[in-house]
Amino acid sequence: MRRFILARLFLSVGIAAAIIAPAPAEASFNPLSQAYQQVGSTNCTDQGDCAIVFPALPSKTIVTHVSCTYFLASGGVALNSYLTDENLDLSENVQSYAHAPSSSGTVYGINADVYVVYTKNAAPRVDVYSDGAPVQSFNCTISGFHS
Repeated sequence: MRRFILARLFLSVGIAAAIIAPAPAEASFNPLSQAYQQVGSTNCTDQGDCAIVFPALPSKTIVTHVSCTYFLASGGVALNSYLTDENLDLSENVQSYAHAPSSSGTVYGINADVYVVYTKNAAPRVDVYSDGAPVQSFNCTISGFHS
């Protein structure tokens, strides 16, 4: 009786394992092997639009996060900030916030979850619009997944 129960237990475990076996790695989405991340920086000399244009994408890509810092001298005001593309066809608002004010100016940050789909060869871009001072020490990281 005991052998029968053990044999039946092993048989049921074997069947369950066959039923719930995972799909081969080639057939499933693996974000670690398809992750996308790009870093860019610039210093602008005039108030108004300051942009970081990232390299053209090698394949269809979804950008899911934007993280930036930049500095505006005293008297400068951050107006708007966007994740877009080189042709300004796409536009996702990514709000800036005052991160570290000082007597010489303010360091601003952007920390935004987004969902923007780019086609192959598109060039993502982050724009910050300012008034009263140029955007300085503008550093951004965009990340997501590509096919």
